[in-house]
Amino acid sequence: MSEYLETTYDKFTFQVKTGYRYSPDDVWVRWDDGQATVGLTDFLQRRSGDVAFAELPAVGQAVVAGETCGVIETIKAAQDIWAPLSGTVTAINEELELRPELINEDPYAAGWLFQMAPADPAAIDRDLLSDQGYFQLMLGKVEEEVQRLGR
Repeated sequence: MSEYLETTYDKFTFQVKTGYRYSPDDVWVRWDDGQATVGLTDFLQRRSGDVAFAELPAVGQAVVAGETCGVIETIKAAQDIWAPLSGTVTAINEELELRPELINEDPYAAGWLFQMAPADPAAIDRDLLSDQGYFQLMLGKVEEEVQRLGR
């Protein structure tokens, strides 16, 4: 099995990392040893443009699923980051202070945003989409963008 589910439109290839969980808000979650690592999907980072700055939640901050917990600023606009789960932030990717472009260069690994301890770990499987589920949702979003841009 491939490491990514992929689709290509025009000159853009969009990837969804297999084995991760996803929110409908284009945020991914990787579960490891009681910690949820959170980042932005390839689709969102491509649609947003080059990231110039990332405002992340503070370590120790409580975040609520579906609510804004940070912002990325790009050359196009500011984009809210929506918490995929409720819980407490345990670490942030400090490398993004110096190199916010990691979100664009490597969204599923080096460009991670923060780690958290979910209030309800079962919510990862119960409330988030599988890689296949998100891939189908993303295909619909790509089609909407194509229609919006009139291509």
